Amino acid sequence: MGRIDLARLHRAMQQRGEGRPWDLDLVAIAEALRGGNFRVTSVRPHPGRDLVLSLPPGLWIRDDPFATPLHVAAATPPPPVEVTLVEGFHRLLQASPDGGRGAGLAVQVSAGTPPLTVALGMRPGAAHGWPLR
Repeated sequence: MGRIDLARLHRAMQQRGEGRPWDLDLVAIAEALRGGNFRVTSVRPHPGRDLVLSLPPGLWIRDDPFATPLHVAAATPPPPVEVTLVEGFHRLLQASPDGGRGAGLAVQVSAGTPPLTVALGMRPGAAHGWPLR
């Protein structure tokens, strides 16, 4: 393996990762570095999966600090919410308007398989997730 220009790698990750380094395909970057065929184009985000979530009404906050909170209207039934998530484990937390304990939802997104959705701190059947495409 040759020398690595870490300053250039850092700049590429900042620019091509659009300020969201946790969304980059770090395995592909490491393999390109290890194989000696690293190029700036090796720095790319994981492909996202479009999902539709059925959540109880309220404000939902993702574990991504830069993601826009999801607002679910108080309607019957609540409208579905479309999100794009990269491979990995994601949590959504419901902000409780009264300062109490809100609900939580965990989603595991893996390539080629339907996402696994697990409701945390919710009534059974209160939250559902399924692939949009």
